[in-house]
Amino acid sequence: MSNSSYSPDWDVYFTFVDNLPAFFSVDLGLADIAPMQDKPDLIEIVIGLQQPDEDGFPGEGEWEVLEEMEDTMVSTLEARLEAQYVAKTLNNGRRALYFYTGETLLLEQLMEEITAQFSSYAIEYQVSEDPEWNIYLEYLYPDEEAMLKINNNRMLQALEEQGDQPHIPRNISHWLYFKSEQDRKACAEALQEEGFTVQSMAETQDVDGMPFELEVYREDKTDEDTITEVTGLLWQLAANYNGDYDGWETIVLQENA
Repeated sequence: MSNSSYSPDWDVYFTFVDNLPAFFSVDLGLADIAPMQDKPDLIEIVIGLQQPDEDGFPGEGEWEVLEEMEDTMVSTLEARLEAQYVAKTLNNGRRALYFYTGETLLLEQLMEEITAQFSSYAIEYQVSEDPEWNIYLEYLYPDEEAMLKINNNRMLQALEEQGDQPHIPRNISHWLYFKSEQDRKACAEALQEEGFTVQSMAETQDVDGMPFELEVYREDKTDEDTITEVTGLLWQLAANYNGDYDGWETIVLQENA
């Protein structure tokens, strides 16, 4: 890829589609350069699972062949169509793979070759015009709540890799941004009622119309359940006051002093 600003950044999140559980795996790095003008056509390939469990996910014995099919499809479409692989989903007994491309003339031939190789599976595909990459940006890409969970998981993984002991409470700093000073003040008061301490209030460069920064901290553990609860509270309070929650950081505690 010629765009020097792009770096692959795959991650996965859990959600619901039509009230059924689903996993979405998405290349988040593409959001910085989407849409790619030379790849206006969306290819969606759907594989019907043979052994789905009660939640519609693959049984233990089916993962290997699904990975083989994915590798084959990705390598073939990237090499022959210069397609950009953007995401895959898993729900309701189906694995779906998504690509964008500017060349579809060979797609029918390539898909015939692929389906012949995996003839025991029901494989369907469709091509649609999507020059603005709306499917990627509005359907596949995580919303704010899902992105919060992704960022939490990344932070928790980094702490774990450094030997952090999540059961030990410590100060955790959080950042929020608001459209107005009045909204920031009101949210700060609400957070203080929840046991948070205001660390600082600053006015930053006006990014996305939210220049009023609020930094707060509170002593909490860093286990997944606690972080999910705390960040969910902060995300909701920020939204209540027309603001955005922008994440957290803390120190690594390797042993209980």
